[in-house]
Amino acid sequence: MNLSAPLAWNMNCRADGVSANQRIIAILICAVVACNSGGDALLRVGLNTAPPTEIDPGTAYLRAIVGTAALAGILFLACGFLLELSLLSRADLSFVRPFTATTYIAVMLIGAFGLNEHVSAAHWCGAVLIVCGAFVVSRTRPLTSRSPRL
Repeated sequence: MNLSAPLAWNMNCRADGVSANQRIIAILICAVVACNSGGDALLRVGLNTAPPTEIDPGTAYLRAIVGTAALAGILFLACGFLLELSLLSRADLSFVRPFTATTYIAVMLIGAFGLNEHVSAAHWCGAVLIVCGAFVVSRTRPLTSRSPRL
């Protein structure tokens, strides 16, 4: 993510061309991606303990959710949600969403290398498209106005 390119983001840029708000936005984006991808991975690990059943799936999944990994995953996802609220208060939705979509890439990497899941070539191509989209969006201003446009 190139934060120094769109210098028009804030008139109060520091000598390196990056404002304090830009830094906070970048930190929040990284934190949201880390919490959401970590939460998804922990849920996967936790739910692996639940055997898929056709008779009463609710009970088996409820027992799995009470497990440590699944509870940690839920906590990570809740933290990611709260961080995303803070992020959305600082930047437009159209700016935030492409960056938080990089969570899909992080989850794919965790699945492929951490959980030994098969990731197809189509998945890797999709990841490249997400990165390209995030790069294009990084060249724009994160906040275009203070009033919401509905």
